[in-house]
Amino acid sequence: MNEPMIISNSGAAAARKDDTRSHRFEVVGGDPQAHIATSTNPREPRDSITVVGIGEAGFDELGHSAQTVLRRADVIIGSWRQLNLLPDAVHGERRPWPSPRMPALEGLFKELSGLNVVVLSAGDPMFHGIGSILKEVLGNQEIKVIPSPSSVSLACARLGWPLERTPVASLVNRSVETLIPLIDSGVPFLVMGRDEYSAPDIAALLCEMGHDQMELKVLSDLGSADEEITTGTAVHPPRPVSTLNVIAVVPPLGVPITRRSLLPGLAEESYEHQGQLLDPDVRALTVSALRPLPGELLWDISGGTGSVAIEWLRAVGLASGGFTRTRAEAICFGADPEGSARIKRNASRLGVPWLKVMGAAPKALKDARYGKGLTAVAPDAIYIGGGLGEEMVVETAWSMLRPGGRMVANARTEAEIQRLEAFQQHYGGTVRRIEITTDANPSAAVTQWRVSKPLTPTGV
Repeated sequence: MNEPMIISNSGAAAARKDDTRSHRFEVVGGDPQAHIATSTNPREPRDSITVVGIGEAGFDELGHSAQTVLRRADVIIGSWRQLNLLPDAVHGERRPWPSPRMPALEGLFKELSGLNVVVLSAGDPMFHGIGSILKEVLGNQEIKVIPSPSSVSLACARLGWPLERTPVASLVNRSVETLIPLIDSGVPFLVMGRDEYSAPDIAALLCEMGHDQMELKVLSDLGSADEEITTGTAVHPPRPVSTLNVIAVVPPLGVPITRRSLLPGLAEESYEHQGQLLDPDVRALTVSALRPLPGELLWDISGGTGSVAIEWLRAVGLASGGFTRTRAEAICFGADPEGSARIKRNASRLGVPWLKVMGAAPKALKDARYGKGLTAVAPDAIYIGGGLGEEMVVETAWSMLRPGGRMVANARTEAEIQRLEAFQQHYGGTVRRIEITTDANPSAAVTQWRVSKPLTPTGV
């Protein structure tokens, strides 16, 4: 039978003889080295994923937690540039990202099951970084994130801009046209560059929009010994220095610039159209009735110019902080290739190039709903501007609307109004008859009002 282990204070007499000896707890009759607690050197679970944000200053600038998980890692994944920032004392197997990366992610981490895996990310992994991608791809698997200052945090620190009030966009996986709504707003903003060509691309876009005097600051290799800030304008852009950069876009002081609202109701000259453009007042009422929200999907069954879908997307961009957070999606349905191409051109010139264009309803509605991709889901809102007279368009669209979703239709002729009222009696909802009047003769001493825009936008 084993002797009981008794934890007691070490001999008091011995302690009194040597006051310089520190007191400690011991195991009487046990291992003389047992006082060294094993809990002071904890190990990570054998199956773990940790995402570590690492800056250009490298391993030495990381905190204790980040350095510890890297030393204990079995496998370390990152770009070669990030992997080369690690010292030889970090012994984990170094793996560069596969190419293409996204399709291989799930299989890669299944292969590494049972190992301590560390993923390297630039700066803050949850700010336009790999951390948010892994959370989405790997689902419920626990992922620990240890961030470093993001390049945007460092850029705001260098510029003296308040981080919480600075809009941020990214060109890492988006086209330069997505900056147009932020340029339209007329406020200073930051862009996370894709490569050394990002600043020239932004300058070219600004010049195309007539903003030649917009100031550009390129902040390269932030946080490293090679950090550099170059300044120029859209017409004389700063020279490319590095593939790692953040670009500040600053409206010139004291120089008036053309600004365009992000709210619905853009002027007619904002669009390329063939006379089929919905009136700005009607468009503003229609988009408001559709109640755009971040993360939702709109079906625009109207063909023509795509103006309702475009202004839905721009409005959501305003609500979501300049597209830094969850954006909305939209699909336009049109019959002819020429009209589809015109919709895509309008979407690009107004900063929402991800607007999707498909064929004519009702067949294309089924293709959209039961196809593949992120937009193959039930729509949250449906706008019908040109399909009221088409057979089975309204019925098919209604059957595919998400429960609790919104459908809005505009009727222009008496026949369309009668059809709309029949749908309202069958499905419910409300019919609103709206009349807009304008000053027939603005120069006259007495205002004479003229009914110029009879319309019936309808919520069903």
